[in-house]
Amino acid sequence: MKVCTEFGDENNKAKCVGESDVSPFSNGDKAICDEIPLEVKIVSVYSYGFVITWTPFNTTDMDHRKFLGYMIFYKKVDKINLNMTIDDDRSACSDSWSMYFVTDGSDSTKEDISGEDAGTSSPKGELINQGVEANTLYAVYVQTRVVNHPGAKNAISPILYVKTLFGVPDPPRMRASIALSPNSIKLNWDPPLEAYGDITHYMVSWNLAIEYNTVNADDVCDKRSKRKEKKFFFRKISE
Repeated sequence: MKVCTEFGDENNKAKCVGESDVSPFSNGDKAICDEIPLEVKIVSVYSYGFVITWTPFNTTDMDHRKFLGYMIFYKKVDKINLNMTIDDDRSACSDSWSMYFVTDGSDSTKEDISGEDAGTSSPKGELINQGVEANTLYAVYVQTRVVNHPGAKNAISPILYVKTLFGVPDPPRMRASIALSPNSIKLNWDPPLEAYGDITHYMVSWNLAIEYNTVNADDVCDKRSKRKEKKFFFRKISE
């Protein structure tokens, strides 16, 4: 694969090649070499996803049909890395980034975040929730998709980081219940498979079911025979 002429200039390789060897508009793999910054923001965060907005790509000086839309890339990361690039963990055989494509005429971008009619200057936005987990850190960036042509420019944003909110954990798994005395029970359970956050307490509840033959009632329809009592207690996890 060929490289962009800017890379050759920076590495003093341009003296050996000309435009017949390397196009100033493409790197030989249909990629556009001229890139401009794209401003993006994270405006809302949920347990199941996040909303990202960006400034619309200016197509005033180009054939609008050559602008296809926006590609939103995101992936799960362990920590914020300011030295991360979009090429990390990416090759021709594998790609750690997930991609969500938004066409320029997407229904989700007909209105801006403020609720006003969308125009050329109205910010575009999209809810990203495909494969997104709760209480998880993600790296995300947005890139335009443009058909390569003479003078074509591509817009790309810096990498942002967003952590989703905590979610409802999976239920604990009961292991055993042992009656220690007439008025005490010992319970053992395993923590949830997925906590989706930091668990600080467990809530334990039970029902006291009174058998009818233990109740002195003349009327078989006496509601006392079906009385149930519900109690709660909280157990704080040791730190």
